[in-house]
Amino acid sequence: MKHFYQFLLLSLFCLASNSSFAQEGLKFSKTFIIEVPKDGYAFTVPDGKIWRIEAAGSGGAVDAIWIENVAGESMFAIAQRPNIATAPSVSSHFNLASNFIGKFTLLGLGKNIKGFVSITEYIITP
Repeated sequence: MKHFYQFLLLSLFCLASNSSFAQEGLKFSKTFIIEVPKDGYAFTVPDGKIWRIEAAGSGGAVDAIWIENVAGESMFAIAQRPNIATAPSVSSHFNLASNFIGKFTLLGLGKNIKGFVSITEYIITP
């Protein structure tokens, strides 16, 4: 009987954990890849949508891909080499809110560097 209660408690905990982190009210719209040139890529998340950053990577001598806010302040790195530790990086999916204005920027050397950011767009539903 003791094992039954332990199993029941564990099951309820897992159920509560999964439901507390679920994000309701989103409908898949599309996926796309943004190519980030050396001088960066400015963007605005469309009204009524969110962008989920799925992955980011780079070619050439890029040390990191950063997201800057509208004020030009570096917020965090979404892709970086393991030896770069100057800002927190996103190790899993990250959502950008509706109407967020920002810029993907590259940190690195070389004149032919570029990065790529994979994004899934969701429509916010009531």
